[in-house]
Amino acid sequence: MSSSSLCSLVAALALLTTLITTQLLGYGGGYFYIYGMHTCPYCTSLKEFLASQYGNDSVYFCDLLNEESTCAERFINFTSSVGLPESVPLTFVIKDLDVKAIVIGAVTNRGFWDSILNTPKSNEIPIYVGGRAYYALLVNDTLRFIEAFTPEYLITRNTSTTNTTTTFPMELIIAAVVAATATVAVLIFFLKRR
Repeated sequence: MSSSSLCSLVAALALLTTLITTQLLGYGGGYFYIYGMHTCPYCTSLKEFLASQYGNDSVYFCDLLNEESTCAERFINFTSSVGLPESVPLTFVIKDLDVKAIVIGAVTNRGFWDSILNTPKSNEIPIYVGGRAYYALLVNDTLRFIEAFTPEYLITRNTSTTNTTTTFPMELIIAAVVAATATVAVLIFFLKRR
């Protein structure tokens, strides 16, 4: 086997291992902040769908019926400030301190959510009703917007206005180390055969 073929093989193995690992862990880099009610079947099915697709750590369910939280107050403040009906589930899609979209309804299509996560950073936040774009909300200070309406995102992501480091789940870090180790082992195996 030539050196260039060996390098190509190792690169392909590294890429394949990384892709498989991230898919198995369900890590898509996004965060889904759902305003809903535990008595709402659409809300609970969306929560379960997103958790199954992206992992439990990527979903936060803000129960409007929980009297010990400020979820209902924040939800009403948000919907009234932007002129939206008080409909649930209402999901904020966040990635890297950027609100990618706000979705009203229980969309259970992975491709829909992936396409939202892959949109470029913008201060215009699209609002979807079901799977259809409704309009865009102009937000000048995204971080303040997140603090006001999805504060648990900052807490669970260990992120604040002074610390914008993205934290990765420990499982993803371990999987990346395993993938790198496997790739090196394959490389050593082929080099010893030469």
